[in-house]
Amino acid sequence: MYSNKMKLAGRAAGSVTIAMALMLSAGGLASGATHRGAWSRHHDVASSRISRFLYPRIGEGGLVTAVTATTVTVDRWDGKITTYTITPTTTFTEGYQATTEASLVVGDRINIRLARSARTTALKINIELAELSGKVTAVVGNLITITGPQGFARNILVSAATTFREHGASATLADVTVGSEVFSRGTIDVNLTTLDALLVTINAPGHVVTYHGMVTAVTNTSVTVNRLNRVIATYTITPTTVFHQGATILTAASLVVGDKVNVDVYTTAPMIALKIGILQSTLAGRVTVVNGNSITIVTGKGFGRAITVSATTTYVEGGKPATLANVTVGSVIIAQGLIDANLTTLDATKIFIREVGHAITYRGIITGVTTTSVTVNRNDGKTTTFTITPSTIITDGAASMTVPSLAVGDTVDVQVNSTDPTTALRINIVQARLAGKVSAVAGNLITITGGQGFARTVQVSDTTTYSEGGNPATLADVIVGSNIVAVGTIDANLTMLDATSVAIKSSGHAETIRGLVTGVTPTSFTLNRLNGSTATFNITATTTFTEGSTVLTAAALVAGDSADVGVNSTAPTTALSVNILLATLSGPVIAVSGNTITIRGGKGFARTILVSATTIYTKAGAPATLADVTAGSHITAHGTVDADLTTLDATTITIG
Repeated sequence: MYSNKMKLAGRAAGSVTIAMALMLSAGGLASGATHRGAWSRHHDVASSRISRFLYPRIGEGGLVTAVTATTVTVDRWDGKITTYTITPTTTFTEGYQATTEASLVVGDRINIRLARSARTTALKINIELAELSGKVTAVVGNLITITGPQGFARNILVSAATTFREHGASATLADVTVGSEVFSRGTIDVNLTTLDALLVTINAPGHVVTYHGMVTAVTNTSVTVNRLNRVIATYTITPTTVFHQGATILTAASLVVGDKVNVDVYTTAPMIALKIGILQSTLAGRVTVVNGNSITIVTGKGFGRAITVSATTTYVEGGKPATLANVTVGSVIIAQGLIDANLTTLDATKIFIREVGHAITYRGIITGVTTTSVTVNRNDGKTTTFTITPSTIITDGAASMTVPSLAVGDTVDVQVNSTDPTTALRINIVQARLAGKVSAVAGNLITITGGQGFARTVQVSDTTTYSEGGNPATLADVIVGSNIVAVGTIDANLTMLDATSVAIKSSGHAETIRGLVTGVTPTSFTLNRLNGSTATFNITATTTFTEGSTVLTAAALVAGDSADVGVNSTAPTTALSVNILLATLSGPVIAVSGNTITIRGGKGFARTILVSATTIYTKAGAPATLADVTAGSHITAHGTVDADLTTLDATTITIG
């Protein structure tokens, strides 16, 4: 069973610490279940803002705050504290193995399946196991160090009780070598940073394939699925098969005939189920009737559908908690939950109430600008003055701009909400673009033939920049027959483009390569690619560096950064662009001490975030400060992985 010595010793010693952390937490924690092979495919966002509707078959879930012989008290995912009755027929599982009530301790993250007729009586309780996956960087004694998908170093502790699997067969610690990818499941150590592993799976070769379909038969060792391509396939269930619904881990017992599922397999073992995901049901439409606990909607196709709510149904409107009273005739809702036994009604676990209004975008030419407004001659012939607020987002393509960047004559897209049609939510400066084959070059005029055969004129100047294949070029490189893309502003004659840049298209195609930077010089950098190979890329004067939408310089690139490198297939080792990927951590705050914030991530691990004078804070869309980050608040932090490989140096923090 999973209630082994590691758990009993570690959990009991840490229960006081965990209980204290619980009192500081306003919201529950949720599973951040990691896919096998996730090191190369998924972001390791430790998000605890995962609601119950993601796994309606379980119904309830959260963090255990108290246990007796007949009850368990849970700090639920939605922040409510609820006590559930344990009966002699309540069954217990830990991960995918059966266990007993004795395994349940304060600090456990659990999922509860409830009796429909008694919504606080537990039928099944599943104790969630934490998971880590990544590429092995070191094996020292019984300690395995891995690098996760975002570049953080994580520790896995193994023992005599740890089970090792490789290619579906038994393995040992000796099979875990530097460079191999592992998936580990177990309990969180008392230090809240290390995983005490019960299972370590060494990933098999090949790649993962996902099949979608409906379950037509289930046994203890197999599941038969009628796939969407009408092929009926039977997949073997092994002790290491992972069952989940949304982000929460389930057991094989959760799988029933009629479930819609995703089945993950390896191409090298296509009939062995690695992971089976049970899909949730969703209904969306406009409300026509609200009668007691019954809601009737009309869907987009015009059908009437029935939704039943209960005391445990949660409601969200505009990202904030709501109630059944907010569901009114005429409102548009999305309901998620279980299909009732009558196969026509949805028993809703969560209801999203769509916000009033909808987004509208107007395109036009700016005729006037002040610090608080912009007047636009819209393409539909109307002239409108839009209010600019501190939260208005101004962009030029992917680049963030400010109000002074707006100028009379600019073509812009202005986004508003239909309920407030003169307040600008977003303003994007639209650059004009012409592309085609050069038919003539005369002085500073380039004539091209566009895709439809029209002749178009591009005017260049001393400030026009030229590039070819990512390298600097000149007007002399623009010759008859070459293909160009010119970007700039439309001339006053409305027929000519005054070009700010001209890109001469080279042969080949663009490729993006992702990996971890292991070395940097002024003229090159080395990347450990996700496919396991190592490549060195040349940095040229035209190589662009970004971090998200922020433009940087080559000096910003350091060893340990995760990056996307853009190249041309004809010059695959010359970096055209380098985008430094920001790491993300999210969860409820446990403590704030000076410039250090400690959170509890979605998998239950404590994670450390370091802030500085340049960190930007926002709360509910408005500017905030470090003082707004308090114990119990939920934050999402973006930034770079610190040199210690365990701490996030935050550039931005969003509260709430």
